[in-house]
Amino acid sequence: MRFGWKVLFVETLRLLPSKEEFFVLFDYYLQHIEPVLNYVNSILMREEIEMLYKNVDSLRVKECSDRSGKSVETEGSVIDSYPSFWTEDKNLGLLSVAYAITYFVYDSMQLGELQNREWMRDCKDSEDKIGLMEQIYAESEYQLRESEYRRNPTLWTIQAILLQQRRHFRMKDFVTATLWHSTAVRLAQSMGLNRLGDTKADLEYLRGMAETPSKPEVFLNGLGRYQVYKHNDAARREVARKVWTALVTHDWLTATQLDLTYCVSEAMHNTSVPAMLSDREVLSLAALPLEIVEAPLRSAGNQYLEFKMQMARNARRLCETCCESIARMGVPLPSYEIVQKIDHNLRAISSQLPEHLVLDYAQLRAKAPESLQDGNTSALIQRLMLHETLEHQLLSLHTIYLKSGLEDMQYQRSVVGCIEAASNLLTIWGPLQLHPIGKSPQLKWHLLVAGGALAYVVGAKIAHGETDSMRGIELESIQNLLEVATDFLEKIRLENNVGPYGLDYSVSTLRQYCRVDKAKSLHGDSHVDSSNHQVDQVTLPDLDAYLQGVQWLNPNEPGNHFFLAAEISDIYSVDGSHSRDTA
Repeated sequence: MRFGWKVLFVETLRLLPSKEEFFVLFDYYLQHIEPVLNYVNSILMREEIEMLYKNVDSLRVKECSDRSGKSVETEGSVIDSYPSFWTEDKNLGLLSVAYAITYFVYDSMQLGELQNREWMRDCKDSEDKIGLMEQIYAESEYQLRESEYRRNPTLWTIQAILLQQRRHFRMKDFVTATLWHSTAVRLAQSMGLNRLGDTKADLEYLRGMAETPSKPEVFLNGLGRYQVYKHNDAARREVARKVWTALVTHDWLTATQLDLTYCVSEAMHNTSVPAMLSDREVLSLAALPLEIVEAPLRSAGNQYLEFKMQMARNARRLCETCCESIARMGVPLPSYEIVQKIDHNLRAISSQLPEHLVLDYAQLRAKAPESLQDGNTSALIQRLMLHETLEHQLLSLHTIYLKSGLEDMQYQRSVVGCIEAASNLLTIWGPLQLHPIGKSPQLKWHLLVAGGALAYVVGAKIAHGETDSMRGIELESIQNLLEVATDFLEKIRLENNVGPYGLDYSVSTLRQYCRVDKAKSLHGDSHVDSSNHQVDQVTLPDLDAYLQGVQWLNPNEPGNHFFLAAEISDIYSVDGSHSRDTA
């Protein structure tokens, strides 16, 4: 059949939501997810999706006309309207992005929430939901592959890969996640996204080009290092700055959580954070006055991205120093001076945040999470997630010297830093649970880091509370947060096996401390019956042995208490609804 391949292609589109349903999904994505991802320009992507559905509808009309038995000539106007779009391989990259956005939104909610919005109406249970999501992901991956992205990458290619990584982290497939990420970096470099410069200089250059004749291309322009991305399209170059910046921050921040290995060096990173412009202003960038382009503090979205990039630079610096330490000593143990310097840098970033990104932890602890819904969902999510990133970086930094700080007053700042950062992470956790982005697997791992750190400090306090190094460590003010950590770790323990000490030690230690401390607060220290509230003898495990079950690096190497987190191959979501076995 002349048009048989088109009928088969229509079959691959059966999982794509209708146009109306997709734009409802897309609006949800823009409000609840995109503010912290920064992968798309909302207006440009909406226009591109409109174009996609126009061509999708043409295909569906053709399917009906073919199967009705009408002659080709009768439907000639329909037939001729779509081949040019679908025969361009790169356009399948946009279809891949549409499927990836659909997957991301579906994965961010439980089945009940989805069906309340009249999505996934045919799914009877979570198993049906997982099966459908896997089919949607497979279509996204298939369309990306069919787009010939290796030979002709586009911005859609990078956006699709970034969105698809949600699935790899959710499924604990970290090898695939890092391979996909490195692929995205190499493709972005081949497109010239790492050499876009800053917006003002770009505009001056582009406006100057209009007054000078263009130079002919030479053979070497085909090599990656000579590629110039959309040299005459200021708007798309600005969107590319946004995507590249998101890619680099993801690279540097993820490296501190996995294996200290990042793909983008500072020397390779020659693209500035996008200007403080709204998505609509970006589309008219070529005609904007430079005064508007240079104006600071205008776009909340790009401000979030700028400060996140500053934090990511410090994460990369930590990776560098740890790798240097491994080369010298075989362990990731940077000097305490470097730890203090990075701590200073991160706190300086926090002090420079504009008002709409500042988080008052005391006020946050005093209010119910629901009371924080002030109508501006995007701004609230950005504020919470930016501080979540900051506190996790501080916690990761200070766990390096946690054991030393519990034994030596010289390093006690790291113990205090761990307690502060872990407490703040637990405080942020509650409000974040009201938002889809707060249910990501990475955030659960961060909370596990916080719980593990507090458990070790509590264990040291119980076992060696009378030593000089422990007298200055005060835990009573975070009693409620310790109970939150205990409850969370209890749920995790039921679903994960994390070593000989691991969560069993953490949960029992925290629960014992909370029980006794609560009795003291109820009856007064002098009225606590020691026979009824006996503090069991706690044997504090050697930190290296303890971290065999709660670390991310090789447990057989000494000193690998770099990150106090559960071994990533055993970490999983709290609800346990999405396992490798059932997916």
